[in-house]
Amino acid sequence: MAVPVLLVSSVSPSSGPVAGGTMVTVMGSGFTGATKVVFGTVAGTEVTVLNDSTLTVVSPAEGAAVHNVF
Repeated sequence: MAVPVLLVSSVSPSSGPVAGGTMVTVMGSGFTGATKVVFGTVAGTEVTVLNDSTLTVVSPAEGAAVHNVF
């Protein structure tokens, strides 16, 4: 079985409070079946896959910095 290729093309909003709790929309491809979204090293909560190219997730509490989303 092939491993799906995930691609994140945009994240909105692009920033939020360090306390987390922001509903974030992630756009890209390969999201069907996704169960986890990680901001840096901390997983978000309430992941909802809307379709293969869009999902929403609530951001976690994490220190101020630039974090990769995957």
